[in-house]
Amino acid sequence: MTQSMNLALGANFDLLKTNLSAMFEKDDNGSKILLLPTKIDSPTPVTLGEMVEDFKNAFGMGKEDSEKIENSLKAAQKDGSKFDPDAITFQLQAAFLYKEMPKKGAEDSQQPAGGTEYAFAVAVNMADALPDLGFVKLNSLFIAVWNTEREVVLQQIGTGNITKMLANLNA
Repeated sequence: MTQSMNLALGANFDLLKTNLSAMFEKDDNGSKILLLPTKIDSPTPVTLGEMVEDFKNAFGMGKEDSEKIENSLKAAQKDGSKFDPDAITFQLQAAFLYKEMPKKGAEDSQQPAGGTEYAFAVAVNMADALPDLGFVKLNSLFIAVWNTEREVVLQQIGTGNITKMLANLNA
């Protein structure tokens, strides 16, 4: 029988149409936090219009507030412009957090000192939102921040690594 108390708390939620699980665990050795997607596959895109609708529904915005948001989006589009903000899609490429917090005084023992690993990446597809100028067409943008070296998480980010890309040129 375990003499000490163990605790686990968890949550499951969606962010940008990606299902995520989060967990907090505490035992004799300290505590840990973990956030990761429930499925590691290609993420589902969400349009800017869907995000605005979800935001309006979540906060119970009335017609007047909704019109302000819609008018702000339409203001970005000039008459005759081929820019279509409704065609912009977002994909959560990676969401990962692992934090280990050893019990106080455990630093002197066999346990590691603890640390934090993270990765967060979002891709923005603009291929259908912006006009093709013939000589240049912006297809997508991405932003990623990470400090983990876990290969599966790095593959989710999918941004590549400049050093590895340059090494592939020399192969």
